Amino acid sequence: MTDVRVTVVGAGLAGLTAARALEAAGHTVLVVEARDRVGGRVWSQQLDNGVWFERGAEFIEDGQTAVHRLAGELGIRLSPTGMSYSDREPRDLVGTVARGDVLAGVEALRTSAPTGTVAEALERIALPGRVRRAIAARLRVSFAQDPARLGVEVLRHDAASFSGREAYRCEGGNQQLALRAAAELNGRILLGHVVESIAWSQHGVLVRWHGGQAASAACVVTTPATVWRRLGFEPDLPAWKAGLLDRIEYSHAAKIAAPLESRPDPSAVLSVDHAFWTWTATRGEQPAEPAVHAFAGSSEALRGLAVVDGPGRWLTALQDLRPELAIDHHSAVLSTWDDDPWALGAYSTGSLGGSADIAALRAPVGPIHFAGEHTAGDWFALMEGAIRSGQRAAEEIRSGPGQGGARSIP
Repeated sequence: MTDVRVTVVGAGLAGLTAARALEAAGHTVLVVEARDRVGGRVWSQQLDNGVWFERGAEFIEDGQTAVHRLAGELGIRLSPTGMSYSDREPRDLVGTVARGDVLAGVEALRTSAPTGTVAEALERIALPGRVRRAIAARLRVSFAQDPARLGVEVLRHDAASFSGREAYRCEGGNQQLALRAAAELNGRILLGHVVESIAWSQHGVLVRWHGGQAASAACVVTTPATVWRRLGFEPDLPAWKAGLLDRIEYSHAAKIAAPLESRPDPSAVLSVDHAFWTWTATRGEQPAEPAVHAFAGSSEALRGLAVVDGPGRWLTALQDLRPELAIDHHSAVLSTWDDDPWALGAYSTGSLGGSADIAALRAPVGPIHFAGEHTAGDWFALMEGAIRSGQRAAEEIRSGPGQGGARSIP
């Protein structure tokens, strides 16, 4: 038997951050995770040549203070990439689209209308066709969603920035953030335990999984909104909360990485025609890694690259886009998230743009608190948002009514 104050559902960055903050405040915590690993959509894997491939979340920028702080606390070095995540050279069948034209078009787009979709805004402004297509491709890739399904409010998000700021990644892979946070926890982390129901009342929460259950005074739910109904809330969540969770849209994305025969200079190139971008980068003190990475965004792009059939067609398009690179096609690794049963998508797209909706999405329901990048407002889709949301949920519990323990029943 273990006394638990809080049960956390999900061992991604949001859940681990919440658990870590709650333990630091003196609470006993149990984390229950369906996967057999920690990290959620932060998952690092090494290629055959030793280069780290981030199957999920990858880039960190200077303004993302929560990630920087967490990495520092965990003793993880953030390594410069030598390139900018946000500033990509757009290439189409004709050649390179002038950066200045794209930047001017983006600025015109941001001031064109306060409401509506990105696709509607693009139709309203007068731009050369190549520039319009380049901007549409950039936003389609970054938000991994069709511009007709993106509200213009996403244009204030980091993913729509062309700032040129250098990006960072964690040495040893971004999953180090989750692995080291988990290693610090004194409470148990149950991996491979699928939550089957969450029974709740004003008096506490009972989380059940096959072969066990945990009773606690509070619960933090950090799973993506795509899978919240699988948790089997008893009683059902109120209509206002369920409606908000059901409205959240998720992106459709895939990533690929392949070894190279040499170490190229750092680079970032956007394929306007196929809606993917590709980069070569440094990590640590070494020259650029001998690998090329690519990210495709939107269901249309994934269909066009035949991702469901493997990396073959995408590798051909990548080689056509980057003929200067000697790509090892046979050792390429493909990562997808639409087929992950605990994600069913890559990341949220900021489809709840109003502050009132965001506040309601974050609001607890009785003793149940909600975290995850989809609850992070302007920080949606980012590791930064996941971490901030976990900190917020922990603070809600620390400052909320009711103290005391509860029982965990293994």
